[in-house]
Amino acid sequence: MRLAKCLPLPTIRRTWTVRQWIQVAHDLGARYAVLTAKHMSGFCLWDSKGYDYDVAASGNKTDVVAAFVAGCREYGLRPGFYYCILHPHNEGKFDWDSRVPDAYYELIKHHLTELHSRYPGTFYQLLDITWKISQEQRWELYRLIKKYSPDCIV
Repeated sequence: MRLAKCLPLPTIRRTWTVRQWIQVAHDLGARYAVLTAKHMSGFCLWDSKGYDYDVAASGNKTDVVAAFVAGCREYGLRPGFYYCILHPHNEGKFDWDSRVPDAYYELIKHHLTELHSRYPGTFYQLLDITWKISQEQRWELYRLIKKYSPDCIV
């Protein structure tokens, strides 16, 4: 599937696989790709152990993160992840300003450990809404990510 440098919108199929999207990015000259692994809805695009709001609990059991990383590796793109700290599903409310509860912070560590231990060698990790965690917690997450992905830009 070699595509022209610019695709007219109607030709983009809604049924493309992750691999096909990565191939298009490659064909357009991309050198890296970033996947929203978990946005503020709290839904994880991988099967997170002990967590039931993820792909394994959905109608489509595809581990999207694994497919994304495999596609990136196949086409020579460097994979990165976006992970949102704000999370009304686990915080129990929509609150931009207050710190995350301790139990939810432990879940954040669990998720980031899974992402970087299952899919090592990630080149980029964006943590969004980081003001909801302390500076000490931010450093802890930084060290955790670097443990599994030492060359990762965080």
